[in-house]
Amino acid sequence: MSEQKKKKLPFVFRRIVLDDDEAGIETDAGVLCEVMINGTKNISYVPKSFLSSLGIELPKNLHDKENCSSKTVDTSGDNLERDVSIQASGSTTAIRTVSHVLLPTFNSSNATVKWDDHDTKMMLDLYAENLNHVGPFKKFKTKKKMWEHIAVDISTTFSKYVNGQQCESRFKTVRNRKGLAVTHNKQSGNDAKVVPYQQEMDNIRSIDDSVQPEVLVSVGNTRVLKQKRKEDAARGGTKKKKQDPLLAMYVELQEKKEENKERRHQEKMKIFTEYCLKKQSE
Repeated sequence: MSEQKKKKLPFVFRRIVLDDDEAGIETDAGVLCEVMINGTKNISYVPKSFLSSLGIELPKNLHDKENCSSKTVDTSGDNLERDVSIQASGSTTAIRTVSHVLLPTFNSSNATVKWDDHDTKMMLDLYAENLNHVGPFKKFKTKKKMWEHIAVDISTTFSKYVNGQQCESRFKTVRNRKGLAVTHNKQSGNDAKVVPYQQEMDNIRSIDDSVQPEVLVSVGNTRVLKQKRKEDAARGGTKKKKQDPLLAMYVELQEKKEENKERRHQEKMKIFTEYCLKKQSE
């Protein structure tokens, strides 16, 4: 590896990520690892050849893992300091040890992921934060890229693997449950249901027109809001108020114009009548 590449990729190797089958997660981009970049924990792909150059072997199954106990680092306490360090200066300390993180199967987008309030709220907050960065010439060309970015943040923060498709699926589930709660609360006689993740969804609604709150639930009562319609009605009412004075002025001018026209006609008729009478008298 050249000195230039080393300067571009300073990081501290922490662990190789394993799936439920104790197999390494490998794609064309490399092997999925937990690393520290500029003091921040990240889950990134590291080229297999690079790991091999450090003497790190990727266990393929549980048997291999058990047989390489001499190469396994205890991840508790002071032993964390024994992680492999790759510095930008080019000096490499190759420690032939490897620790592991057990995460859900990487290649299965339909694998069951247990979501809780913490990671769900983070997912919704990240969606609201990144949605405006999707589009041509922006940070994310597609929503798929955005979801992949969100998945990495969640995986890193909660030390459990989720992919972009699973994050998007969770978002749709939350949105659908919100819709069901809204429909339930709109029906007369139904007990009020709390809209799940109301605060986060309201934040998303402010930047995503596809999410509109129809019902807000408070303790003991349900209040129906049709926000967009109210805003449209308010804008329409304001426009009408601005138009009414103009319309009144226009009508007034037209009436005065007709009055002046009639007055001039009467004056002309009077002059003509007087002229005719004068001619007759002669």
